[in-house]
Amino acid sequence: MRLLLYGLILSLVVLTNCKPQEDSTPQFTFKGQILNATTNEVPVGLSVTLQATSSPDLFTKFKKEILGTAITDSMGRFSITYKKTSLPILTLLSQFLTYNDLPINKNVDTIFYRSTKGTISFILTAINPLKIEDTLYLAIPALDIGKDVTLEKISGPFPQKKIIQYRTLTDRGSLQYFWAIGYTQWDSVMRFSHLYSKNKLIYNMRGDPYIDTIKIKYR
Repeated sequence: MRLLLYGLILSLVVLTNCKPQEDSTPQFTFKGQILNATTNEVPVGLSVTLQATSSPDLFTKFKKEILGTAITDSMGRFSITYKKTSLPILTLLSQFLTYNDLPINKNVDTIFYRSTKGTISFILTAINPLKIEDTLYLAIPALDIGKDVTLEKISGPFPQKKIIQYRTLTDRGSLQYFWAIGYTQWDSVMRFSHLYSKNKLIYNMRGDPYIDTIKIKYR
């Protein structure tokens, strides 16, 4: 009887030790919705991949890890659950877009916009505002595909602070143009632009809902 009891205890110990260990690695859920902000359309059935990589330096061997994949539903949504990774850089990949430097080892729920158009918002400030006889010349990225620049001529008067906005294409990268007050100054800027650093406009356009804000302080 005693031998039988010892045998039962030994069997229980063996079974307990053989029980598979649960994975205690933390898990995170990356949720998102992909939207074309220009047309308000969503890509249905789009394959998206969540990828973690190491830092791109010369001293560390490059590492890449696919954390998961998903297919967007009828609303352009997707969800990927992954285990905590030691790699520092998170990227969302698809044929529709690529997003870099995303929050890693965190729960995420956000909207990813893609747009071929965006809005430039000019904030014009002045101690002596434009008068009725003044005209502000603004060279902005054109909304038409066949043109690079649109020259806007805005007649005064202006208040001390004025905000104006323009829609434009966003796939032109970083652009540099100029502004001027009156045709005489505009002509001089076009001829001797290196003398008018304060009249320089730098555009870094991205798609909706991003608005590129440019401040012009004159006079």
